[in-house]
Amino acid sequence: MLSSGAVGRHAARFLLAPLVALVAYLAFPRAGSLLPHSSAVGSVAPTDVIAPVGFLVPKPEPQRVREAEALAATVRPVVTAHPEAAEAAAAQAGHFFAVLDSAAEWARASSKPRGPRGSRPPRATPPRSVGRRCAPSCGGR
Repeated sequence: MLSSGAVGRHAARFLLAPLVALVAYLAFPRAGSLLPHSSAVGSVAPTDVIAPVGFLVPKPEPQRVREAEALAATVRPVVTAHPEAAEAAAAQAGHFFAVLDSAAEWARASSKPRGPRGSRPPRATPPRSVGRRCAPSCGGR
């Protein structure tokens, strides 16, 4: 069992606990806005009612598509297409690869093995496009 001194200490703690609870209740009153509103069925709430937890409310598909299209219409384009630039780039790339192919053919023709007694076949002349910046089809640029 407990001694009389231990009982006295525990009794003081038990009496102190309700006193601390009463002081805390009086020091921090509840705000009136936190109390629940009593609303009748069909009445309109005077303020917005916000759920304490999040939940999903699926939208109908046509509404979702409409909202997505409206949002997509507000986006500024990042890249602007220039068809004439694409055509010029394709022409320059075609010219580059044509020159590369003709240079490779010229290199193959000029490096043929020597014939008998050290004679070498006549050297092939380089193609006309080697050394020029561009073919006449791209405007000479």
